[in-house]
Amino acid sequence: MRFQTKLTLLLTAVIVIIIAVLFYRFDTAVDGYLKKTVIKNFHSIVETSEGAYFLFADKVKTRTVDWSSDSAFRTATEKILSLPEGEERASAVEGLAHYFQEEKMKYDPAISIIDILDGNGIVIVSSRADRIGIDEKEEEEEFHAHRFSEALASGFGEAFVTNVVIEPDEGMEPMIHSVARIFSTTKDEQGNLRPLDAVILLHFTNVEELGHILSGQFQITQGAQSGRVLFEYLKTAEIYMVNKDRILITPSRFIADAVLKLRVDTYPVKACLEEGREVAGEYTDYRGIKVFGASMCLARDNAVLIAEVDAEEILAPLKELRMQFALVSAFVTLIGALGTAILSRWFLKNLQPILIAATEVAKGNTAVRAKTTGRDEVGQVALMFNRMLDAVEKATRELNDAQTKLRNANVDLEQRVKERTGELEHLKANLEQTVVERTKEMKEKMEELEKFKKFTVGRELKMIELKKEIERLKA
Repeated sequence: MRFQTKLTLLLTAVIVIIIAVLFYRFDTAVDGYLKKTVIKNFHSIVETSEGAYFLFADKVKTRTVDWSSDSAFRTATEKILSLPEGEERASAVEGLAHYFQEEKMKYDPAISIIDILDGNGIVIVSSRADRIGIDEKEEEEEFHAHRFSEALASGFGEAFVTNVVIEPDEGMEPMIHSVARIFSTTKDEQGNLRPLDAVILLHFTNVEELGHILSGQFQITQGAQSGRVLFEYLKTAEIYMVNKDRILITPSRFIADAVLKLRVDTYPVKACLEEGREVAGEYTDYRGIKVFGASMCLARDNAVLIAEVDAEEILAPLKELRMQFALVSAFVTLIGALGTAILSRWFLKNLQPILIAATEVAKGNTAVRAKTTGRDEVGQVALMFNRMLDAVEKATRELNDAQTKLRNANVDLEQRVKERTGELEHLKANLEQTVVERTKEMKEKMEELEKFKKFTVGRELKMIELKKEIERLKA
């Protein structure tokens, strides 16, 4: 792999790593901040909705207390309670029912039924004749449809609201029940209104209104701008209520006709109903979709109020930002790679004369020089390279001169050795001749000495014999 390619890949990898680290840090920070902000905002929203719900409940209570304070209504109720069964009582019941229908209900279309319950919870007067005689106390104990027992023991001006329910005998439309005790128009010895053994039960069908109030749509219709952000700009935002049986009691934005039919058993519902704990965070909603939301526990009404929005919608800008960041990163990486390639090419272009010169030097041509006009570090390298070549060339010349002188000295030495060798050979030949002659002379002398030895030995022997003879002769 060429150096230019390696350098380009290395610098490109460095750029990619830097961008990846920056992207990770940026994405983590933005993601955390966005989630934290959304959760905090929805916690505020659900708190606001809780206040709106209580205002709605207070509105229902106010209507109930207001109607239970109607003097004509109270007088008629007290009269009915005092009458025995018979035509007079039936006439009074019919007259009060007519009063409900003609004088009261037309002023509030949200009220579909008005019932008067006696102390035993039996309907004694109703705007619907078919409800006379129904045991609402039994329904209270079985379905918790209203709070009759609490109302019967309450004081003047108190009312009790029950969450959305459906009772087949009242109709299949979701209703909100509100009850209040009925008091006489006369006072006791202490100056207090005398309580009657009867309560008024109002059936409200304004469940849609409750949903609109919680969601902010009601405020929008009244000209307020606060709800527009939640329900116009956030297409998946939703605020709803779940009762203690984990049943949806307000309209769903996504599922039609879900009131009192859809079971909601999500994390915030469990936390509230099982642990009495309010939550705010990320979880899965009743549709199985990841959402950001917050909840409020309405302990008084045994209900949970939840506000949430799809996580995908909230994180969509971040997703788009990630895409844009990825495109910018790719563009920067491409620019960086091209810049690195150009830079490395320019850098290697300045190194090319040095590379060419080095190649020629490798071939043995030390006369070549790197051509460069730059004054940067590469130019300095080229200058030092040329100086090195000058030194190498000078050393080469000196080496060649030394080799020439050595060859000449060798030739001279060889000639002198040859001449000396000839002299030595001649001397050797003379020495050999001299040795031969000397050896011959020595040999002749040795022969003469041998003869002399033999002669001398013979004379000695003869002398010995003569001595012996002389001794013998002397004897």
